[in-house]
Amino acid sequence: MSIAAALRAFHLCWLSRPVGQRCVYRSIRRQRATKFVEFGVGDLRRAKRMIAMAGVASPGATIHYAGIDEFELRRAAKLPLKTVWQGLRQTGAKVRLLPGEPFAALARSANDLAGADIVIISADVSRESMERAGTYLPRLLHNGTLVFQETVDGKGKSRLARVELAPVVPPFKTLRRAA
Repeated sequence: MSIAAALRAFHLCWLSRPVGQRCVYRSIRRQRATKFVEFGVGDLRRAKRMIAMAGVASPGATIHYAGIDEFELRRAAKLPLKTVWQGLRQTGAKVRLLPGEPFAALARSANDLAGADIVIISADVSRESMERAGTYLPRLLHNGTLVFQETVDGKGKSRLARVELAPVVPPFKTLRRAA
């Protein structure tokens, strides 16, 4: 690792703003994560930083990023789909953008997104929408997958916290067919 790459990794893990996102960058470095799924893309800073950290932590590895967002369908769209695509294409990662709410997007492509190392659920995504998508969410995961959920406090500061799947994925029962 070059000195510049080491400094970039140190900055992302310990000095970057917002402070609440540093835990994700540390997890990427620790696990050498290369496959990400993000619900609610936002302003692209976090996505670009995650891809950059993955490039530093796993040099030469192919980095996969999937962003699920409503893009132009949302009333207060932060960024249109085309702008997000152009911004993320420059990172060199294999980018896949899925427009629509989480349930519809995962119903179309959950099997293609299997094996995600890190899953981020943005504060912009409603809990009801994620609960509906909960039946497809386990298809994305493997034993080492980390799931982070963003919360925003009253002062507007965002914080990412690691969550267990129990509150995100509703319980479902196995149906057995009569012989």
